[in-house]
Amino acid sequence: MKKSIVVTCASVLLATSVLSGNVAAAAQATSASSYFTSNVQTYKQESNNKIVFQQGQLTISATKQASTEPGMSTSIQSIHIDRGSAGFAVELKERAATIQSIAVSSDQSYVAIQVEKEAGSELLVVDLNEQTYKIMNQIVKNAASVETVWAYQWSPVGNTLAFAYGNTSLSRVALYNVSTGMFTYVPRETNTISTAAVLWNAKGSGVDFVSEYPSDHYRLYRYTLHTKKVKLLQSLTRSEVAQLAKLQ
Repeated sequence: MKKSIVVTCASVLLATSVLSGNVAAAAQATSASSYFTSNVQTYKQESNNKIVFQQGQLTISATKQASTEPGMSTSIQSIHIDRGSAGFAVELKERAATIQSIAVSSDQSYVAIQVEKEAGSELLVVDLNEQTYKIMNQIVKNAASVETVWAYQWSPVGNTLAFAYGNTSLSRVALYNVSTGMFTYVPRETNTISTAAVLWNAKGSGVDFVSEYPSDHYRLYRYTLHTKKVKLLQSLTRSEVAQLAKLQ
């Protein structure tokens, strides 16, 4: 059975949710209009044997195959990318269960593809012009192996990617400038457990993110590029964060 849905930009949903319900107090520190939102919608179609994402002129698709690996009923070995009349395939080094989401950089030169693994997820950044890709889990600096990338978003201008990564007990946030290959690591006062969302402001001068610490306690933070400092904006309830996670 084939199903088709519209995947709304996570930044729009986060901005809207932050200003609703019990988190309305966050309006004192920020507003929905202050967040960067993409005008391009992402369309997703999925059947028993295929998954397709479409964003503007870009189409990302993969064929599902029966899997013998534990925890995966189906798997994908390669991802096909079509942009206009040009197309190419990305061969995965390890099989993935499915494609979770995609996002194109503001300069239209790169696409981020989040794939679900047997445990966790990987974030691929594909150079659409060179037809090559890098796996953020493997190149980001971390003391231990990066099991998953929870959330990500491209900057309003250019091609800097903000993303949250880590494992089941430790989360970090980093910015990756694809043009220079340079990472900026967001400082942390505590070892946050997980990160539910990351969101650029409209000017591209900072990133807000929702992280958990201690267990079952969630807070909204803001990182400003100019000062290189993180500010705690306010606490969020677990139900509010769960709602945001579902919307992503």
